[in-house]
Amino acid sequence: MVPRRLTACLALSLALITALAAEPPHAVWPRPLRVGDTIGVVAPAGAVRNRATLERGLDRLRGRGYRVRLGANLMADNGLTAGTEAQRAADLNAMWRDESVQAIWCAKGGYGTLALLDLLDWATVARRPLPLVGYSDITGLQMAVLARTGLVSFHGPMVADQLGLAGSLDAGTLSSLFGWLGGLTLPHAPTNPNGAPLRALRGGQATGRLIGGNLSLLAALCGSRYLPETTGAILVIEDVNEYPYRVARMLDTLKLAGVLDRIGGLVIGSFTDCFEGSGIAVSELLAARLVGRQIPIVAGLSFGHVASRATLPLGALARLDATGPSLTIMPEPQ
Repeated sequence: MVPRRLTACLALSLALITALAAEPPHAVWPRPLRVGDTIGVVAPAGAVRNRATLERGLDRLRGRGYRVRLGANLMADNGLTAGTEAQRAADLNAMWRDESVQAIWCAKGGYGTLALLDLLDWATVARRPLPLVGYSDITGLQMAVLARTGLVSFHGPMVADQLGLAGSLDAGTLSSLFGWLGGLTLPHAPTNPNGAPLRALRGGQATGRLIGGNLSLLAALCGSRYLPETTGAILVIEDVNEYPYRVARMLDTLKLAGVLDRIGGLVIGSFTDCFEGSGIAVSELLAARLVGRQIPIVAGLSFGHVASRATLPLGALARLDATGPSLTIMPEPQ
């Protein structure tokens, strides 16, 4: 028989553990980028096949006063990805280990990031909390970095993607991107560069870690050790070139994995070039599947596969207020 005093102590310990688990753990914010810093450019996913676009993106970074260092395998191409898994992982590990590199910026998305997660030097990633920039397939790397180290990364334009496209990015997109990298003062509310307001689909307020990004990659991470804690989190989702039935399947995956039952709030971003020639539109599908949940839900945040976008600090503490509506990145609790 367990003594009554020991039973009481065990109960108190369990209560304390439960209370601590309910509080979002402190995020690890990377050091802000400074003029003269060196940015390591890597391709963890798809092959970089347009050298001119890459060079324009690199020139844009140099034009802002940064140095750039290219991954040894940046231009590798095995027909599907930017070289083998070993080559791509080697580039990431080399950049994280290089003490002269102050940030890691992905060249493009595509496919292949998930295959690298078991090959990364996680001890070095934890020791050197560098800014990491990317989106799309890079969501897999960003969520793994958050799950393993608590490091905040930036869901934003990539070097051989939007940064390298001919023409100029709008001022709002650039301000959001380089503002976060330069260390914005918190609290700060990301807004749409075009000034369009957010739309509340279901009212309420919630505070939690900002997680998410590309819906396809989030669904693929379910059941793995690389999906961050979702309890109480503010989930942001976006995607591109998907049929409505595939979006529905991804939502089903998140539901069956318990993710949709645990999150504290939801922000719906851009679902670009989704195939809606027949049947239900993606916007209608999302509303039908998600609005019934007892959490605040906001739509209309321009992030993801769109030209004009807000950069988001994934892993940061955020407050979602659907009565405004607004999404605000909060300072860490003291």
